[in-house]
Amino acid sequence: MDQTRRSFVTCAGTFAGWGTLHGGMWAASAPLVLTSGAEAPWSTADGKGFLNLLLPELFGRVGLRAEVQMFTSSERALINADQGVDDGVAMRIAGLEQRYPNLLPLAEPVAVNDFVALSARRDIQVPGWDALASFSVGFVNGWKIFEARLPEGPNVLKLRDADQLFSLLAERRLDVGLHERWQGVHKALQHGLKVLTHEPPLARVQMHAYVHRRHASLAPRLSAALVAMKRDGSYERLWEATVGVLRRAAQ
Repeated sequence: MDQTRRSFVTCAGTFAGWGTLHGGMWAASAPLVLTSGAEAPWSTADGKGFLNLLLPELFGRVGLRAEVQMFTSSERALINADQGVDDGVAMRIAGLEQRYPNLLPLAEPVAVNDFVALSARRDIQVPGWDALASFSVGFVNGWKIFEARLPEGPNVLKLRDADQLFSLLAERRLDVGLHERWQGVHKALQHGLKVLTHEPPLARVQMHAYVHRRHASLAPRLSAALVAMKRDGSYERLWEATVGVLRRAAQ
């Protein structure tokens, strides 16, 4: 989506949300746009990822349209949402509002992510964060959970995207790659790479959707709708059709 189109969607989405919340005075002429730096199986270019399916259904339950816009840069996805170019982010760790004050989280998490160490080498063990100091380590720039735990240094690389990360693993130019479990499994399969997923996960984290503060009144309504989706089976249905398919394929 180019900048002109994005700006139009943002403005239209803002007025659409305002109209819905204030007596339906305005028609929802364009969807709200939530950015995602997460790749398959969470979000996909063809719109069939878990977040691509979940968020439109979730926003539909409060009378709004929404779509997920993928970014190759995880950092740019956050910046655009915080600056109001887009309407929110689809799935990030808790606490981002401390660094990005214009983003407000939904109280109910959209998912639970396992953040793991992966290696093409089978002769190493990574039982926890401290073990990473012995290896060359890479992760995608903008992933806050890794930035917060790993000091900068010559053995820690912040990489452009997941393709670069897994290419370096395949070439044995990195000992360990840090990623989210299911995105890592999917990307390794794409690269024809057999990786070892080190257990236990480095972190298991509840992930939240965020909306720009201009949509602050939507946050509690969306959170309540997400709870309802988990209770009525809608959430599980979407998870099994996306993440569950990959889990079974990797077994």
